[in-house]
Amino acid sequence: MENVTLDMVYAEVKKVNQRVAALEHLLIPEEKLNSEELKELDEAVADAKKGNVTSFNKLRK
Repeated sequence: MENVTLDMVYAEVKKVNQRVAALEHLLIPEEKLNSEELKELDEAVADAKKGNVTSFNKLRK
């Protein structure tokens, strides 16, 4: 049986991580947001930081 070093394991894990990242980009496309969508997102983040949030239970009702 071949002697496996920690460096060999690390190198293999790194290769697997690169393959997963490549698959991720193929399977989950990134979408560019237009200026209106970016503005809405910024407003939602600002509201959340101020504490203006609705609980999930209230939304379910």
